[in-house]
Order: sequence, then structure tokens, then C-alpha cells
Amino acid sequence: MENWQDKFENFEILTKWEKQKPIKPRKKSNEYRIVKINFKLYLEIKPQKPGIIFLTDLKHFNLIQNYCCFAHKNKHHKTYYIETKLKKRNIKFHRLLYPEWKMIDHINWSGLDNRECNLRKTTPRENQLNHKK
Repeated sequence: MENWQDKFENFEILTKWEKQKPIKPRKKSNEYRIVKINFKLYLEIKPQKPGIIFLTDLKHFNLIQNYCCFAHKNKHHKTYYIETKLKKRNIKFHRLLYPEWKMIDHINWSGLDNRECNLRKTTPRENQLNHKK
């Protein structure tokens, strides 16, 4: 439900929405477009939920092509997180980016902002301190 154009001062849309070509036949796919925020290139991605758009680094484009993403609302944090299926299990998108990190924190509290500059390795205590009150 993020409108990234309203969140960033220097936001520019560089491409139209395109449907990615699924690797496996009959597999659902995401839509994406390339945007520029503060002179850096990112991907805006529409997962399988109307009205949801998430953001990630352009270098993760190949990773995105392998997965169909969907949004899941976290009741406790009141934000959406992006997930995908991996070996018949739901896995959060940020976990695909950093599988070696035990805990990952979204610095700006938005589960839809999966840019590397918004993700950090954290401990349960540090993560708790970063929660909105």
C-alpha cells in the first residue's frame, strides 16, 4: 500500500510496468518497473495482491524472476511483508536476500521497503528497541 512517489523527494519512473516472464510454465508472475530514487536505480514490484507495491535493489532482478511474490499482512506490526514459496514453505523476501542473517530489521518499519539500505542485521534486543511505540 506504499506510494513510493510520495515517500521520496527525488523519485523518477524510468520504465513502464512489465510482466516478468515466468521461468516455469503456468506459474504466476510479478509486474515490475525500474525507478530512480536519489540517483540510484531500484525495482518497484507488484506482487500477487492488488494495491501492493514493494521496492528492492535493481541487482536483485534475477532473484525476483525465479519467484512469484505475494504480500502478507503482519497483524502485530501493521505492515505488509513480501513472501514467496520455497520448497513448499513461505519465506519472507528479505530472508532470500540475506539467508545467513538470523534476524533482519527494516529500518523504516516498512516491510515493503526491501532495499539494502533499509535492511540491517540485528539482534532480538536491537529489533525490539526499533519497534514503534
